[in-house]
Amino acid sequence: MSVSIARDMSPGVKVSVVVPVHNAHLYLRECLESLLAQTFGGFEALCVDDGSTDESWDILQEYAARDARIVPLRQENAGVSAARNAGMQRAQGTYLAFLDADDRYAPTYLERMVSRADALQADIVICGYGAYYGTTNACEERPRCQHPALLEGAFRLADLEIFTQELTTSNVWRILFRQAFVTDCGLVFHQHLRTAEDLAFIYECLFSDPVIALVDECLYWYRQDGENVSLTHAHRGPSGLDAIAEVERFMTARECVTEANEIQLFNLLVGAVLYGLQTAVDEAEFMAIFNGFNNDWRARVQQAGHPVREDNAKGLSVLLTGNATTLMSWANPPFTRDVLISVIVPVYNGEALVGTAVESVLAQGPGVQLIVVDDGSADGTLAVLQGYADENPTMQVVAAEHGGTGRARNVGLGAAVGEWICFLDADDLLLPGAFDEIFQAWLRQMGAEGFQIVSTPRTQTNLDMTQPHEVLQPEPLEDIQHHIPRLEFWSCLYRRQFLEEGSIRFFEYADQDVETAFRFRAFARAERVALRNDMPFYLQRVNPQSNTHTWKLPVLHAVKGRIYAELFAESGNLPKVTVDDLVFLRDTALDQVQLFCEQVAAAAPGERDPQRVAFVARTLDVLEAHKLGLLAAGLGDHSRTKKRLAALKRELAALA
Repeated sequence: MSVSIARDMSPGVKVSVVVPVHNAHLYLRECLESLLAQTFGGFEALCVDDGSTDESWDILQEYAARDARIVPLRQENAGVSAARNAGMQRAQGTYLAFLDADDRYAPTYLERMVSRADALQADIVICGYGAYYGTTNACEERPRCQHPALLEGAFRLADLEIFTQELTTSNVWRILFRQAFVTDCGLVFHQHLRTAEDLAFIYECLFSDPVIALVDECLYWYRQDGENVSLTHAHRGPSGLDAIAEVERFMTARECVTEANEIQLFNLLVGAVLYGLQTAVDEAEFMAIFNGFNNDWRARVQQAGHPVREDNAKGLSVLLTGNATTLMSWANPPFTRDVLISVIVPVYNGEALVGTAVESVLAQGPGVQLIVVDDGSADGTLAVLQGYADENPTMQVVAAEHGGTGRARNVGLGAAVGEWICFLDADDLLLPGAFDEIFQAWLRQMGAEGFQIVSTPRTQTNLDMTQPHEVLQPEPLEDIQHHIPRLEFWSCLYRRQFLEEGSIRFFEYADQDVETAFRFRAFARAERVALRNDMPFYLQRVNPQSNTHTWKLPVLHAVKGRIYAELFAESGNLPKVTVDDLVFLRDTALDQVQLFCEQVAAAAPGERDPQRVAFVARTLDVLEAHKLGLLAAGLGDHSRTKKRLAALKRELAALA
């Protein structure tokens, strides 16, 4: 595609949003809808179709017909850098922004970014961002800059006493650029870089001395799953080293090689190399990165002796040995690990107890992946977890906004790679040596034979573990098949493929009884369940401060009623669900609504929450919508249930 640079800015266009598109039909509409939902209207969206072979071009034309701000452009397949460069050449706005075709903007992205840039006359504005998982609709904000002074006004790179990695990640879509600054600096995306093109563009910009401002809000959501996600987890080779070499050449040409900039560049280099080694998909990629650093950079880094970030110091010391075997042992990249079990630990304000849970998992040895999801803790939990992660590179810590254990576990499921999933609460433990070679061999056999869930005994003790362990045996198999709601949750392992194919996830609006709902959903779909009475792995510590003991009764009844009603609605056609199960779910939901009404009626009028009453009313709506077809299947007296529903609706209306 041949285009000329547009020099005359259109008076109605404040921001030019460049959207590279390649075979993105599954997510493109969602992306474009996020643009059209912007509270700031003065933009153009330059959508460059990079040789798509799916319906992407048709979708772009459809949206262009709806809104003239959507501008479809087309070129032969040349890569994301070429597509972005083509969009930049056509840009007419004062500012440049970027959006990937499988991601989305928050509604106020452009408004907040432009307002900040205008107010501070900034050349670049950086916002917070988050990840979302399309299969579960789970979202998690990623950490933002932790230096409050930088949020107060504009600054330059030379003003910083921190490393740039604490300021931003290497993602152009979270940055608004003043177009005149980009043009004056001659910034373009390097089309020969297969990946890390964002890194080169951003750091060439940063080393050109821009005026920088921050927006302390999560305004961009990038997709973590799906068919069209970026190459973040694909084979990248030494592209990071190539990008940093481009940045150094740019610094030399622009005469901006200062000691401060060189320290920033070397820290960027070390961080990129260590990350690349720790995430290499195979030995060829690992050795390409290792050899690239060893041949071109190691001697220079040793000689310079620049200070490095504390979290990179240990890795750098191993890197500078020049020993690939030692480095591979330290980095422990995925291809050296055979992950059989992913252990997911949700934690909220668990500073005092989470360390023992983490240690019990790390002590299990090879074949076990640990994912800890911090659910927006307000105490020192995240710092405790980061301390463990610094010493154990294979441990994954996800910092999420507070949304409850159900949401936190769903986030963990999105990061899991093991064949089997284990859920561990932050105040509980895995028994020492539980996942040993014998257990893992048996588990592999169960997977090979097509089992989808395995159940073992659960052990229990008091919180400080001074009491002897009590062993709680799982129910007999015949009971599991006919009394699904009574099943154990924690002492089971679930086949990840089975959970994904059945879209089995946790409810996200509550903490109470989400385990009951999950195990019901799982066992109601499972065709093969294995029991093993001689291999316990879970030690539950009875914690008086857990949600089970501290929920207020009206809230507890409201949430439990809604959960059981929704399980009732979704379970009518599941082959493993019996009439007794459906009666249990229906009657439990109605009982919980009745208890809620009694608790709220006894409270003072000023303590009644209209929103909670409306939430419970929705429970009755769910039961009402599904009662006819399910009652016809033999669920008892239709007239009795109908009368009870009507009576409870009247009670809720009176409470409202």
